[in-house]
Amino acid sequence: MEQQIVLLAKQNYEPGLWTQRYCTSHIGFCMPVHKNWYFKSFGATTSSQWHVEFGMGGIEALGDGAIVLNLVGGTSASVGGSDGEIGTQGSSIVAYKDWDGKHFEITADARLRSIIEYMLSNIEVYVPAE
Repeated sequence: MEQQIVLLAKQNYEPGLWTQRYCTSHIGFCMPVHKNWYFKSFGATTSSQWHVEFGMGGIEALGDGAIVLNLVGGTSASVGGSDGEIGTQGSSIVAYKDWDGKHFEITADARLRSIIEYMLSNIEVYVPAE
């Protein structure tokens, strides 16, 4: 995991390099994904209503990704956070985004803070292609 975090931190994160998108019509959101990243959606899990992992290598199982996005019940305030906040928990950060009575939590190593800020600020409503 350390190697993956270091590789993630070394990438160029200019806006034009976020050329992939993760979207789900089931939950109704999209978010940018960097061109060099891999990602995998695990759908609902025992602890979240939706779970997606992102990283620099293939993601086959829960825990393979260095960046984890969960959709959980209740607003961010229900877990002591606030919409748009990025809090520190040891060497990790957790970012919160309220979403239709629920909230996203994006968790990553604290060295990836600027990446998480970008992801958090660019979550948007899913619009089907016509």
